[in-house]
Amino acid sequence: MFTKAILSSPISGDILRIAIRQLPDQKYQVSYFDQKQVKHKNVSAIRAQELLEELKSNFRQVQIYEEDEMIQILTSKKGKQTTLRKALKEKEQIKPHNRLKNYLLEEDTPHPFLIELGIQNQDGSIKRDRRDKFVQINQYLRLVEPLLTHLKKGSHILDLACGRGYLTFGLDYLVNGLKKMDIKIVGVDNQKKFIDELNKITTGNLSFCSGDISTYEPETLPDMVISLHACNKATDLVLCKAISWKAKVILAVPCCHQEGLKSIKSDSLKALLKHGVIKERLSALATDAVRSEILQTVGYQADIIEFIPTEHTPKNLMIKAVYTGKTKSDRDLKNLLEALSLDLEICRDLRAQITD
Repeated sequence: MFTKAILSSPISGDILRIAIRQLPDQKYQVSYFDQKQVKHKNVSAIRAQELLEELKSNFRQVQIYEEDEMIQILTSKKGKQTTLRKALKEKEQIKPHNRLKNYLLEEDTPHPFLIELGIQNQDGSIKRDRRDKFVQINQYLRLVEPLLTHLKKGSHILDLACGRGYLTFGLDYLVNGLKKMDIKIVGVDNQKKFIDELNKITTGNLSFCSGDISTYEPETLPDMVISLHACNKATDLVLCKAISWKAKVILAVPCCHQEGLKSIKSDSLKALLKHGVIKERLSALATDAVRSEILQTVGYQADIIEFIPTEHTPKNLMIKAVYTGKTKSDRDLKNLLEALSLDLEICRDLRAQITD
């Protein structure tokens, strides 16, 4: 039994494309695409097979994916039919239910915000050069979803240094589209041109504002603070602000670690630190470890996890923190700073903040 089929280049009719894919309950979803909209219907496995046989003669290109093989049926304008078969590598194979488990944003289904942001075509297909971004958004949503148990209906989420808003829109799709949580989401960035463009396509509980995160103060204290790829010390600034706002959940994907590189040194690690590339990576990892330790000392359960495989982005570590109120001794933090001679501004800022 096939797991997915795509029929395109119609011989006649108004339907431009049909996608048939397996669902977790052994049913199949059939999506019909015309120039203006897409219509879906769910059918049994038997009916899906019947539809595929009925419809494939109406399209010049038919791709049928089985567990380990892709079958392509091409029909020329003169009616000559060619069948090609390609064995799928393991990473290309579409296992039953696999995609639905991994992707909250389904492929082959148009999502207006993904179309507006240039990730999808009008028919729902993913643009070839935007697939990494599509995978990144889905992985992000998969990581965020279990953390929503710490929020309630009507909560507030703040996305600092939101950039072009890809992940902010994805978050809105998850919490307000799929989960119906009625959560206010505000994206903040100092690039006004991005903000103006994003506000043209926002709806409902999602909004964007232009501002410098160093001086930005929200109208309502956020329950969740997110910052993805804020450069260098901007991540530290976000963490300090989120702590001061007593955010219940903090998610940060650091970027461009430079501060620790200036001070890191260790006589016992000279063999490592004499290599520039290793020194740079070690200082980045150490800086993130310091950030995690700081969060734990002020009452957060903090973990550092892989955000997404490096094949999609090299900025792939995420600091995930949930407030528990259970503080930790700063002994490990002090030992780490001393062992590597790290002098980081976040440590000084946080001490001042706690003192105040």
